[in-house]
Amino acid sequence: MSAIDKGWITIHRKLQNHWLWQEKPFSIGQAWIDILLECNHEENEISIKNNVFIVKRGESLNSLKTWAKRWGWNVSATRRFLKKLQKAKNIDTVSETVTTRLTVCNYDIYQTRRNANETQMKRKRNASETQVTPDNNDNNETMITKRTYSASTKKFTKPIKTELDDYCKKMKYGVNTERFLSHYTSNGWKVGKNPMKSWEAALKTWHLKNLEDRGETFKKQREVKYYVYFCYHCNNNIYKKELGNYRCEKNDCQVETRGSVEDNNYEEIGAKLHHTDTIYKEIS
Repeated sequence: MSAIDKGWITIHRKLQNHWLWQEKPFSIGQAWIDILLECNHEENEISIKNNVFIVKRGESLNSLKTWAKRWGWNVSATRRFLKKLQKAKNIDTVSETVTTRLTVCNYDIYQTRRNANETQMKRKRNASETQVTPDNNDNNETMITKRTYSASTKKFTKPIKTELDDYCKKMKYGVNTERFLSHYTSNGWKVGKNPMKSWEAALKTWHLKNLEDRGETFKKQREVKYYVYFCYHCNNNIYKKELGNYRCEKNDCQVETRGSVEDNNYEEIGAKLHHTDTIYKEIS
């Protein structure tokens, strides 16, 4: 019996719209589940900054800044977390032209497919069990499977502006729906050279593209590396560009800090170098 057969639950992507889920910052466990929810469950084609990408099952295209914004983290913490997952062989990342391709290793462990070669006897037994003792979990799983199947085979219908506006409001997308509608109406509702399959997916791509474009404003900024001192007397962080001896900047504290990582007698001096971090500062 595989690990997946020993006990698991299906998690609907609607979870991402719940106010409890949207509370930030995310925990690392919440961020990991968010990665699983964000990955494609089937191959799809998306456009980012006029570049068309094929996103396979178990993959996602998001920049580091986009992940950081989703989780309410800074970019440095996001980078460290993804490297930790990569080291544990949970994910793999590849830099693309304007984004990063993230692949979940062994994605089928978390998102299984029904066995196409299931025997007729087992199918009959499952049908019989469903009729005699309808289990809620089985029914829920069946309903989800049917909805997913019908959604993937339904005919594409062009959206109207109010429909786009309502969806953007629901998903909290910052998209100019009038421009979106005008663009795809003029190109015959195509993504790249292929007919559009889902306007919801295209709208999400535009939202992510907007986030990427907003990241261009960081070109007017530079990364400034700070040494972060932590005062154990008042729990205050002190940010300095250079190593050295400093005093806590809180008026009621004024404990002296030391600028050496090896200096471990912080109980005597009150504070010590805690870690380094990268902060964005405007170029003057």
